[in-house]
Amino acid sequence: MRYRRLSPGLVVLFASAMVAPAAAVAQPSRPTTPPQSAAALPPESQQAPPTDCTAQVGFAINGPLPGYLVPDKQLGTTCVPFTQVPLAPAGYQGDYRVQEFSDAAARRALAACEAKPPCAAVEAARTYHPVEFRKTGTIVPQGRIDPHASNVDLRQIRRPGFFGRAPYREPIAQAEHRAYTFEFTVPAEPYERLNRGITAPVKLRGWYLKGRGVPNGRGRLQRHGQQCRNADPGG
Repeated sequence: MRYRRLSPGLVVLFASAMVAPAAAVAQPSRPTTPPQSAAALPPESQQAPPTDCTAQVGFAINGPLPGYLVPDKQLGTTCVPFTQVPLAPAGYQGDYRVQEFSDAAARRALAACEAKPPCAAVEAARTYHPVEFRKTGTIVPQGRIDPHASNVDLRQIRRPGFFGRAPYREPIAQAEHRAYTFEFTVPAEPYERLNRGITAPVKLRGWYLKGRGVPNGRGRLQRHGQQCRNADPGG
């Protein structure tokens, strides 16, 4: 999977969005006539219940996050982690999420940041470089491969069964018997070709999970293209 580079028209908005929250928290505006419904809202600290658990997450944080305990049919009770956002400043009047995160507010924050260089948001946009989601083996060495290699032994790549062991114990492990590890080649993206001079094709690797099918209205499950399964064992 590849992350696409932002188009030039989005760079300003990208940069302004990075500084808007910090600027808004530091110097929240006080509109003279906030919407009545928004002004009547209780503080966000009262609306957001405190978290009651933490859970380990993977790429790109690779660390613990706070979360909430929720019921799960398979796991009983499990912790669902999430990334928190700063709450509205105490005593803020109006709808903080609407007023301080509008396009106009973001542009004001960006202008204030640019007036006092160096502006971290501008530098981040200027030096932006797309990253690739290719971090297998960062935490557990098993399954580590060179993601940029032209030839990889697909048998080295982790399969669903790997995640049936502790500490994962994920339901995806049950798909081991119907999983296929595949590889295919795609051309470089237009941006890479036109602006970065990259012409080498890219190898994409992953799993194909053979589905059981969908009800066909006659009491049976049928997979798309099932009549051709002998010619294409992958389904």
